[in-house]
Amino acid sequence: TAAKDFYERGHIPGAIYVDPAEIVQTRIEAVAASSTMVADGSKMDALIQRCGIDKNTTIVFTASSFDPVYNATRGYATFRYWGFPKERLKVLDGGDAGWKAVYALTSATPTIARSKYGVTPDGKNRVQAKLRASLGEMIAAVANYDATKQAIIDARSSGPYEGTPGATLGVFAPNAGTPPVTTDYVVFEGHMKNAKAVPYTSLYDKDNANRFFPLDDGTATSLKSKFAAAGMDATKTAYVYCRTGYIASSEFFVLDGILGWNAVWYDGSWSQWGQMSTSADNGGKLPPAAVWATDVPGLSELVVYNLGQTVAIAGTPTVLTMNHIEALPVDLIAVGLFTTTSDPRANQIETEDAAYKSPAASGSAGPAGSGGGGC
Repeated sequence: TAAKDFYERGHIPGAIYVDPAEIVQTRIEAVAASSTMVADGSKMDALIQRCGIDKNTTIVFTASSFDPVYNATRGYATFRYWGFPKERLKVLDGGDAGWKAVYALTSATPTIARSKYGVTPDGKNRVQAKLRASLGEMIAAVANYDATKQAIIDARSSGPYEGTPGATLGVFAPNAGTPPVTTDYVVFEGHMKNAKAVPYTSLYDKDNANRFFPLDDGTATSLKSKFAAAGMDATKTAYVYCRTGYIASSEFFVLDGILGWNAVWYDGSWSQWGQMSTSADNGGKLPPAAVWATDVPGLSELVVYNLGQTVAIAGTPTVLTMNHIEALPVDLIAVGLFTTTSDPRANQIETEDAAYKSPAASGSAGPAGSGGGGC
């Protein structure tokens, strides 16, 4: 997965270009739409068939030398959620940069025969909902936090974790307002209650082609040490979040794919969490009676509202007005229906995905592509 121009400059022979937009989607969850959520079944089927993936394919995710590691790990997390076995999913350590250090790249685009496969082979839905947290499930995990059983991991850099104003950009088209603005932000910054910071950039060696640090070499830089410092071990479940689910996918991969520990990926992340506010005076769009607000002491131990803060926009210090606060597309009917955050009807994404059946002849392996099979 990479920006198309980076792919065209050079890629691993046989690699197929996947636009990051092919594995994310704007979807309704709880009481509002959220962007960059896990792709639904039909979108996944389209990608799987385009890439020639079948029941025998081992998928290797990589990213260009110019792209972040999380462009590859987002693919891993998405396919894991949709039930692809872990042993068939790989992330190339170091990505294209690591490959280029030893082998040549190519600009040739492979010819891949389409498959007839899908996410529900033989009509069996394999969604692994336990690997993903919906908004309601994330609220429950924070509200019922037990340090002996779980860890909450913030994968962002120190600025967002510490509540730096303007750290979290909005994910929808900016509010045009008067005067018009081209940049907007979530209602509030901060971090979840009991969340520990493990910046994703601390997990790989930028001086070694962005390869992940060793699993456990007895040093403080080892992957095991980084998560142990945040209170995580093999007996617990880690809930990982970032801004839009991309960065958190890299930590999910390390926990799930390398360490083999229990991990849950919250793809809504802070772009969803930081919008759930009933504080109209600060730009919150939830009605006063809504139970979904997360800017409360029991859920967020640090809350910094963006309204009225001064941030640099295009290099110019700017006082943020209501026009700079992203307008959350709230479903008022859902607000009235879902009066508890544990209402299963509010978990629309996982409910829809668990009910999905591929329309393709998914029981057939289909023709294997001769040019590759990686993404």
